[in-house]
Amino acid sequence: MSTALPLPAIPPRLPSRVLVTGGAGFIGSALVWALNGLGVERIVVTDRLGQDEKWRNLVPLRFEDYLEADDLMAPLERGALGRFDLVLHLGACSATTERDASFLAKNNFEYTKQLAHWALGHEVRFVYASSAATYGDGAQGMDDAHDETAALTRLRPLNAYGYSKHLFDQYAAAMGVLPNVVGLKYFNVYGPNEAHKGDMRSLVHKAYGQIEA
Repeated sequence: MSTALPLPAIPPRLPSRVLVTGGAGFIGSALVWALNGLGVERIVVTDRLGQDEKWRNLVPLRFEDYLEADDLMAPLERGALGRFDLVLHLGACSATTERDASFLAKNNFEYTKQLAHWALGHEVRFVYASSAATYGDGAQGMDDAHDETAALTRLRPLNAYGYSKHLFDQYAAAMGVLPNVVGLKYFNVYGPNEAHKGDMRSLVHKAYGQIEA
């Protein structure tokens, strides 16, 4: 990632140790890069590297350890990974064209539930990626900040990916934990490290390649 990108302002208190899921992905690798820029290197990264090129996003980053996502929960729950004071949960299947709703429910919803319960049970700050896809066509508005439960009930996602994200937002509201977690609803994010996403790249990234060609 280019060092020309501006670093974020230094927060009042830096996390001492961070777990970043999806840390090899587009947004996850950007977060690890930003943490490195703030001097935070005690980071454990998880992802599913598979057969694409996103492993390259990890090369310039500094972190303590890497685990495949499916190997995370067991050692985490038995305490083998040590203590964390922040979880940045970016790991998910983000393909809006994915038709396997069972896979999305397990990968995006159930996995997030497990990680959230662990974080809350250990008093660890939990920040997770929701999605603007939860808003559907926008007919019900795009503001769920004030009366979360009522606002969430009105939303109608248009695809299985959006619904898998919406499920956890609703679950967190029903469990009464929304005040204790942070859900970020990303819209059309673009930037470095997204080339591996193929057809799921941002429109900006696709158009840039077409114009350059």
